[in-house]
Amino acid sequence: MIRRLPQFLALAFVSLAICAGCSNSKTDPGKVVVKGKLLDNGKPLTLEPTKANLPKGAHGLPPGTAGAAILQIVFISVESKEQTPAQTNLETMTFEAQIKPGQYKIAVTAKFGFAPDTPDYFKGMYTPDKTQILRDIKGGEEILLDLTKPQG
Repeated sequence: MIRRLPQFLALAFVSLAICAGCSNSKTDPGKVVVKGKLLDNGKPLTLEPTKANLPKGAHGLPPGTAGAAILQIVFISVESKEQTPAQTNLETMTFEAQIKPGQYKIAVTAKFGFAPDTPDYFKGMYTPDKTQILRDIKGGEEILLDLTKPQG
């Protein structure tokens, strides 16, 4: 009896993990899917390694990191302050997130390379505490974030 208990618990854990994984494939109740694009003066945004901000003392990007940009977009609820990261696509400069309808600040940061001290490509203008990007999210609409006109 004692030997079978761990096997039962292992089977129960695996079954629970499989069921939990299935729940992420659909929109959570009460949330909407938000999709959007990042723009620069009305044109698709491009992250250019030659314009990247470098850590102090660095003279250039480390070898192999020129195409290794990290783009983060975070929706911050004005009401609850809850932060929800979006899935991003660097090739198309698009993003998608599941959030509850409401008013959100949107933070956008990017950097080249993986070092924690690598400066933000946008010089911190759109970090969670400084961003001026504010949108009412109802769901179903496409959000065009033009970083030259953050307030829309």
